[in-house]
Amino acid sequence: MSVTDCITSFVDGRVRLRHPALKDGATAELVSSVVGGVEGILAVQANPVTGSLLIYYDTEKLSREQLLELAEQGAAFVPGMNESAVPAEGRAEMPSGRACKACAPVDELLGFLTRRSTTKFIDRAMLVSLIASLAALPLGSRAVHTAAGGVFVSGLLQHLLAHRKAL
Repeated sequence: MSVTDCITSFVDGRVRLRHPALKDGATAELVSSVVGGVEGILAVQANPVTGSLLIYYDTEKLSREQLLELAEQGAAFVPGMNESAVPAEGRAEMPSGRACKACAPVDELLGFLTRRSTTKFIDRAMLVSLIASLAALPLGSRAVHTAAGGVFVSGLLQHLLAHRKAL
């Protein structure tokens, strides 16, 4: 599926695209931030509910052809963009040599790590490890302090991942 297949509206200065991959909030956010960083793009609005992306661009800096060319190049790196219309055996490979479907385990892991139940469990583990780390200091147990601190930092990384949108 090419980017032109996803375009639902295209007037000078404004283009709207719809694709099922954009219904994933993380993918919509990723695409929105990448597109927003392109010179000549004035504003980007992603809507994960409808799976659409509205792009406002400066016609003095970007022509329709340039915008479409950039979109086609960038679509190869967006998770899920090649999956809805092309069968698995016919998917194009990314420049790294791995097919888009190879990203599925990573997406599954990210989904697990950002799940509410996982976040609640890790938040509790962070509290316990912080208490254990601080309690180990006056007792002189450097090994316990270090191990508990490592658990706390690991939990902090997951916490930042789960709440990255709010940061």
